[in-house]
Amino acid sequence: MPRSTIGPVPRPERTRGFLRLLRWSVRSSARGADHVEAVVVVLCALGALVAVPVAAAVGTEVYVGTSAAARREQATRIPAEATVLVATPAGLSGSGGAALPHSFQAPVEWFAGGERHTGMASVPEGTRVGEHQTVWLDVVTGEPVSQPTRATDAVTSAITVAVLVLMFALVGLVVLCATAHSALDRLRLRGWAEEWARVGPRWSHHTP
Repeated sequence: MPRSTIGPVPRPERTRGFLRLLRWSVRSSARGADHVEAVVVVLCALGALVAVPVAAAVGTEVYVGTSAAARREQATRIPAEATVLVATPAGLSGSGGAALPHSFQAPVEWFAGGERHTGMASVPEGTRVGEHQTVWLDVVTGEPVSQPTRATDAVTSAITVAVLVLMFALVGLVVLCATAHSALDRLRLRGWAEEWARVGPRWSHHTP
């Protein structure tokens, strides 16, 4: 009875075996990087969720502080009708000829308690001598001061700060995720190269 012999493994079988070995090696080396990237993505998502209430809290603090300052200023500053003593420049333009609003410190005079007072106050550009402007005076010293902060200014400041905080947080999280993804991609490529260095010689050895 003739004896059966096992010949060499057909080349297609060797190819499939090599590909299975290579896929297993690549997957095992990339699995750790995939897990790390998944954790980073989850942390970034949680950070984005946390950034919203944090930005709201910061905006609230700004609103409370600005509102308190506005109330103090409104309680200690009073308006007065003043006469401009020196004209201010007019026709200042920005790039492209677009007019930009400016104000200048100019000498003014006003009357309070039957007495004449003079001082420097902020006056819009293009103001002529003799024109009347509203100036704000400190109730204690009687000296000109800046216009008190309005309640709407507190709201605007709070919204602006909250939006900026949220934007910076989101941009930082996006940069973090992108950096982690790039670093992990390099790690995967290095792992694939190392696996090929181990598996490649086996392929060369078994290939007739």
